[in-house]
Amino acid sequence: MRMLLIGSLAAVMLAQPYSAPSVQIVRGVVVDSSGSVIPGATVTLKTAGGMTLSTVTDKEGTFTFAVAQIGRATLTVELAGFTTVTRTIDLLVNQQAVVNLQLSPSTVQETVTVTGEAPLIATTTSAAISGDV
Repeated sequence: MRMLLIGSLAAVMLAQPYSAPSVQIVRGVVVDSSGSVIPGATVTLKTAGGMTLSTVTDKEGTFTFAVAQIGRATLTVELAGFTTVTRTIDLLVNQQAVVNLQLSPSTVQETVTVTGEAPLIATTTSAAISGDV
C-alpha cells in the first residue's frame, strides 16, 4: 500500500506542468520633437523589486529590455542637450510593452560678459586748431 501511495504521489507531481519564469519585454523608440530618431540615448529601467537595467538606443533609436519581474517600473531616457524623460509603467505577466518616448531640446543658459574700457581722448588743444572755425 505504501509503495502504491508513493507511486501515485510521484505520478501526480510529474504530471504538474513546469512553470517557467515569465519574461516581460519592454521595447520602444526614442525620438525628438520633430519625430526624428535619437541614437545614443541612455535608457534605464528600474523595477519595484530593485533591479536596474540600462541600455543605449541604436542607430534607429530603439531599445529593448527583457525583465523577469512584474509590477511597477520606471523608464528614464537621458541624452546631453535634451531634457530627461521619466515614465512609469506596469510590467504584467508575459507582457510585450511598447513604450515610445519623445525628448525635447533642453534650454541652454549662457552668460556672456563683455568688458571694455573707454578709449583715451586727448584733452589738450593744439595750436594749429586755434582760431575761428
